[in-house]
Order: sequence, then C-alpha cells, then structure tokens
Amino acid sequence: MASINVSTIQCVNGISLSPVNCSISFDGHLNIVDAPPCIPMQISIHVPEEYSHLRPSLHTYDAMPHTPLQPLSHVSGSYDFPYLPLSPTFNHLDGTAWASLADEIQFWLVHSITEKHSPNWLWSQEFFWMVFIAAFPQFPHNVWLTWNPLIPMEGPFICNWVSELNSGMVSFDLPSSIRELVWEKVQKLSTILMLSYKDYHVHS
Repeated sequence: MASINVSTIQCVNGISLSPVNCSISFDGHLNIVDAPPCIPMQISIHVPEEYSHLRPSLHTYDAMPHTPLQPLSHVSGSYDFPYLPLSPTFNHLDGTAWASLADEIQFWLVHSITEKHSPNWLWSQEFFWMVFIAAFPQFPHNVWLTWNPLIPMEGPFICNWVSELNSGMVSFDLPSSIRELVWEKVQKLSTILMLSYKDYHVHS
C-alpha cells in the first residue's frame, strides 16, 4: 500500500483538494495464448476518517488511447464544427471567453453529436482540451470548472499536457504565456477543421 499527500487549494467557496494525476504501470508479461481484450483491476482509495465525507471521483484514460486521430482528408462523412469559425473579436487572453467556448464545445460533444468517437467527435475533443487549458491555464491547480465525464482526458494535446505537467515542464507563473501558446495551436487546428468542412461541402 502506498500513501500520497493531496494538496489543499483555495477555491471560490473555501478550500478544496487538488486533483491528483496518478500513473500506474505494470511490469512483467502474461504467458497467455489468447489474451483477453482487457483485464479488470480494482483500485482502493482510503480517506482518513475525519475526512470521510469527501468522495473521490475517478476518471480513467489509457496511456495509449485506443483511437488515434485520423487525418480529416482520409475520412468520409459530414464535417460539422458549429463552434467555428471563431469571432474576429475573440480575445485569446480572456479566460472568460475561453471558458464560454469550452462550454459551447462541451454541449455539442455531449448533447448534439450522434456518432460518439467518430472523427468529428475526436477532433472536437482535441479542440475542447486546448480550449479548456486556455480557459484554466493553471489546471489542475487553482480554480477550474468540472467538465462532463463523457469527455475523457484523451487525445495528443491533453496527454502531452499531463506528461509535461508531471515532468515539471509546465510553468504556472504566466497564464498569459500559456494562453498564447495554446492560441497558436487553436488557430492551426481551427484552420484545418474549417478547410476540411469547406472541402466537404464543395465536393458533396
């Protein structure tokens, strides 16, 4: 059994516990001819009795996501990105603007799109995590809004973010610098998505 210390953080309504990114690796090999597609594991979390009213929320994602992002040029079907194009007046240094955009994308992912984990969904999920980090550049520290658990922490951007976070490569001192960095990635991705959307309608 291993024990970890969970830091307290100042929130709007008082004190909260900082989210913990926990990585678990498995050493050894299975000598099984027909390996099962997955093996069930049980992980227990024990909270001290005086804090037993706290209920941990567990979100899981594979270190290597099952479904890689497919090039949009190789995908058939309708491209639909209703949150694009961004307004010319969009202020990429304004956290409130990013948070509003994250809410819009989240609503579309959870309530509007019918084909979960389709290329549209996966690329929009990638876009969501870029926008979410721009909205809350100190994530998982400080104050941030809980996202819908139907949107997993998967995709190249968020996986790289968590990896750099764990390795100490991310600095939280300058949120504006993080927003500038993410803004460049968002511009590139939004251009790709919009060009794919236009290309589909031109040839359909």
